[in-house]
Amino acid sequence: MMPHLRRWTTALGLAAVGACSTFDAAPTPAPSPESPVLTISSDRAPVGGVVAVAIGVGGEGAPTAVAGMEGRLRFDPGLLRYVGQDPTGPTVALVGAGSAGQGQLRFVMLDPAGLARDALTLVFEVRGAGYPSSLRLEPTHLAGPDGRAQRGWPPAISAAIDAGLIIPANPRPLGLEEWTARFAERVGPDRPLLLPGEGTVYGDVNLNGAINVFDVLAVANVAAGNNPLLPATATDFAVAGDVAPANPPGLGESTDPLPPGLEFNGARNLNVFDALAIANFAAGVVEPVAGLPIPGRTPTVARVVLTGVLPADRTLARDTVYELAGTVVVPGGVTLTIQPGTRLEGTSSPRGALSIRRSATLLALGTRLEPIVFSCVGSSPAPGCWGGLVINGASLLNNGNATGEICPTLAEPSGGFYGGCQVANSSGGLQYVRIEFAGASWPGGGAAPGLALNGVGSGTALNDIQVLRAAGPGVAVSGGRAAIREVLLSENPGDAFSWSDGWQGKVQDLVVVRSAGTGSGLRGANAPNPATQPTSFPQFYGVTITHTAAGSPAGAAAVLLQDGTAGFVRNLIIAGWNGPGLDINGAESCGLVIGSSISVQYGVYFGNAADFSADADCVDEVALGSSGLMGNLFADPLLIGPAVTLSPDLRPDLGSPAATPGAIPPTDGFFNSANTHRGAVPIATPTRANIPWYAGWSRGY
Repeated sequence: MMPHLRRWTTALGLAAVGACSTFDAAPTPAPSPESPVLTISSDRAPVGGVVAVAIGVGGEGAPTAVAGMEGRLRFDPGLLRYVGQDPTGPTVALVGAGSAGQGQLRFVMLDPAGLARDALTLVFEVRGAGYPSSLRLEPTHLAGPDGRAQRGWPPAISAAIDAGLIIPANPRPLGLEEWTARFAERVGPDRPLLLPGEGTVYGDVNLNGAINVFDVLAVANVAAGNNPLLPATATDFAVAGDVAPANPPGLGESTDPLPPGLEFNGARNLNVFDALAIANFAAGVVEPVAGLPIPGRTPTVARVVLTGVLPADRTLARDTVYELAGTVVVPGGVTLTIQPGTRLEGTSSPRGALSIRRSATLLALGTRLEPIVFSCVGSSPAPGCWGGLVINGASLLNNGNATGEICPTLAEPSGGFYGGCQVANSSGGLQYVRIEFAGASWPGGGAAPGLALNGVGSGTALNDIQVLRAAGPGVAVSGGRAAIREVLLSENPGDAFSWSDGWQGKVQDLVVVRSAGTGSGLRGANAPNPATQPTSFPQFYGVTITHTAAGSPAGAAAVLLQDGTAGFVRNLIIAGWNGPGLDINGAESCGLVIGSSISVQYGVYFGNAADFSADADCVDEVALGSSGLMGNLFADPLLIGPAVTLSPDLRPDLGSPAATPGAIPPTDGFFNSANTHRGAVPIATPTRANIPWYAGWSRGY
């Protein structure tokens, strides 16, 4: 037994959405010492009377070697009404009863000393005869004291009669605040963190410098669906709370192939195993992850100034902040390697920027725990306080010089040029990169994009990129074959993602979210000559575009296709946009609609200024978008928290129309063809505890 923790056994429950009908009775096998059990105090209580229902583990000899359980309790709401729980017992039980009327409660229970047979006792009012047969316990996870998963229990367990089960007096639902106040005097001193001063540690989800019962309660509440995974307060569930499975020996360093929290199927979730590991550390049990420093969270104090042209290959180290004083150029033949966790800051005067010239290589490969950050110098950054990142490749364009070359080239404002015949050209790679507050104007020009991809070939690795609060556009693509996966474009007032000059690339999972600005979410063109070949023809699968400020000034369309661009945009969500959802302009693009080279299909449209443009031109977007052949839906996508400022929650909630399958992405080696949901972010699980792909490394507004 671990007495320090035994005194605050944790059990949580949440009433979750789900319909239920009366179940037929089934024989209940005798419970083994480590099997979940469900008992009820009586099968003959009169209508209007009350009964106690207990969830626990094992026979009469409990507690057992099962330290945590997560699952559902189903019942017929026509026969039983949930009342509450024992407010005086030693078990913490946090219950959200908002959906109990639909016949389902979710719960999480924790006790490192072992769960008892009546670890969680609930009280119900009887509404009709035959009520015991409607009860079903459906455990989804069982954990041992060491955090290992237990196996081999029945998928559904019927209630057994236990006449000795006592009905608690004055049952009622108890909230987190009441339990927190109750245990505040009983926790004792916090256990000191390992390596103090080394940055945030695993388990300290409240970011207060200590790991105790309150962190355990917070994680367990998220696991039960009682609290948000991505709240508006300063917490870190996505990384600090995601400690199981431990996946030893690493802690998520850039060299760790299997970081903590990553499950065998590639998913990340908060569940009973995470809460149990943090509980063990708080009780003094050494854990392989909880209590240890999170890689990349140590403050960096050393600074180096970069200027001009890098003369040779260079590696930038994570233990130093690098100032970009003016435009720093990586010339052809030179490789710039940026270690995970490195920070680069552009100066405002002279205008700081990083320009990767044609035939140069940029290897900026961060990790989820150690993203590479581009920002600007100073403690109070603002949009446009530095220039941005420009990558010039040697891939194919449809626009360029007039010298008669088969593969044209173009000059760009930083002084370089791009384009050529190398369709699969590689400029290196960007992975887990944040580009913040960019967009200072080129000399004599308008606001620059946060990220410019010019003639970038398909051999360049581009994934998990955020452009946050640029002064104008987010990402601008000129020609080439760049293929990008998992892009978050936050609060960029210009066109969030634009393309031209014959870009024929691919994008999967792109999010545009903002509260100000009049530019488009996606804006495509084949300019300057709409008829020039090869035609711009990108493919997008999985797009979420949302504007979170109601009543903002009217802007351009969420998806604007014009001037001869073709392309497919499929499996999308457009919600609350301050302009039309879709607009197609120009005779050349109109002709591509007729020829099926433009396809905007399988969308969910809701709350836009208009779902489709009604302008008088060669395409009737209203008729096109409303056609049954387009597969569009017109309903609230139920995005959980698009306006949360610290980290927006763009997951569609359970029951969202976004779960209706859309198009199957191509099986071409780039797209994940299993992602047929609409929008860029997978649907939330019933407890909302699945961690979206952008959480933990991106930044909020």
